[in-house]
Amino acid sequence: MKIVNSYVFLLREKSKMTEDKDGNLFLDLSKNVHTLLKKSFDIIEDDVTFDDLESPTPEIEQRFQKMIKGIKTGVFTVRNKCINASYKISTVDTTEYLDIEVEGSNKNSLISLMQKFHNKIVGNKSMFAKDFIVITSYDSISDYYCNKIYSLLSKFERTLRKLLLIVYTSQFKKAYFEETTSEEIKSHAKKIIKNKNDDIRLQNYLYSLDFGMMRNLLFEKRWTSYDEKNLDKYLKKNKDLTTLSDDELRKKINSIRPSSDWEKLFCNKGFDDDFEVMIARIGELRNLVAHNKIFTKEQYFELKELLEGNLNVLEQAILLTEEEDFKKLNEEKYEETLERIREIVSKSLTAIADMIKEVTSRITFSDLLSNFNDNIEEGENNE
Repeated sequence: MKIVNSYVFLLREKSKMTEDKDGNLFLDLSKNVHTLLKKSFDIIEDDVTFDDLESPTPEIEQRFQKMIKGIKTGVFTVRNKCINASYKISTVDTTEYLDIEVEGSNKNSLISLMQKFHNKIVGNKSMFAKDFIVITSYDSISDYYCNKIYSLLSKFERTLRKLLLIVYTSQFKKAYFEETTSEEIKSHAKKIIKNKNDDIRLQNYLYSLDFGMMRNLLFEKRWTSYDEKNLDKYLKKNKDLTTLSDDELRKKINSIRPSSDWEKLFCNKGFDDDFEVMIARIGELRNLVAHNKIFTKEQYFELKELLEGNLNVLEQAILLTEEEDFKKLNEEKYEETLERIREIVSKSLTAIADMIKEVTSRITFSDLLSNFNDNIEEGENNE
């Protein structure tokens, strides 16, 4: 098994000819990666001597070709013992490129060894930093920790999506795509789904949103039309607010402030007040993993702890959706809709009753008697 780390060294300033006290001009040749590498590590250079060229082997010829191209190679040593680690340095003008390769059977040991090389090259005490801006172009360490955390991260994100689906389908049923969020997020979802079929949209809505958008769904503080109607209803019922106690007014003001769905549905349930902050941090670290960016050992352990702790919170929240008080909250949100339906039905029935009353008021007793006699005569003639 082999893993590789690669680096780019951008020279801060080219070496210039300098003059010593005796008037001799010289060029500082120490500003190169190979020289600094030898100062930082114990290495054995893949050098080619004239003796080697007298009876060259295929390996010697390959090394010689690399030397002609300006490529330097070698192996690292520890206490005069070769270890399974090698380097290759190539140069284009003043920019240098370094590949470090470690080989072995245990991946954890390889990552640990590579981490030591990495810390010396880009760490705070790196001797390369004075002369070069060092860029990590391929990081096998990040690759290792991204893959190591991915399974837990996937479980967390899928559990979050499950919670959202339960919350919004229980509130809005088939209208959950239209009622759950802002026009901006709905527009994004439509572009991703690329299908106008309502069934397809309902099936793929939350799968079309990234982690940040799902987080906004749950935690973004919103003032909705539902909140506005509730406030209007309250004001109509309590036209003289001076009759209300200070405590009643405070409770009402607090209830009508813009709030998130998490607050409305899960407040006072014993969850950590910093849950939203932790979810935001999970999102930041999750993006490093998802977009294959630099992801360190320290960040791996931080994210692992956050995911394990807060996965339990999501699972507890899902269990709460099965309880009666959660269902009651959803029923309260539907109450206004039901009241509006009752109003429409009531107005319709009243209109029908008024119409019947108007028609029957025009019919006199003599009209009824005349119709009764006509029906009797018609029956006798038929006999």
